[in-house]
Amino acid sequence: MSAARMSYQLRAKRTVKAEMAKRGVTYRTLAKRMNLSAPALKTRIERGTFSMAFFLRCMDALQVEFIDFVPAELVADEKR
Repeated sequence: MSAARMSYQLRAKRTVKAEMAKRGVTYRTLAKRMNLSAPALKTRIERGTFSMAFFLRCMDALQVEFIDFVPAELVADEKR
């Protein structure tokens, strides 16, 4: 897998996790809102290979109206 693709996956999962943290939402709560099991949701988010549709579903369930994406530089710094 290319480094660029891994970087996007890392940014995607970190963005979802950051929005969860901002709102104090756990995997269990988010899973309930999305009609999923908590372990399945956590696995999907941790993998970071989800579709844009899934990402938007998460944002809707979290009631996100504006997304502050994790900067690429921060992801690159953490991988070193």
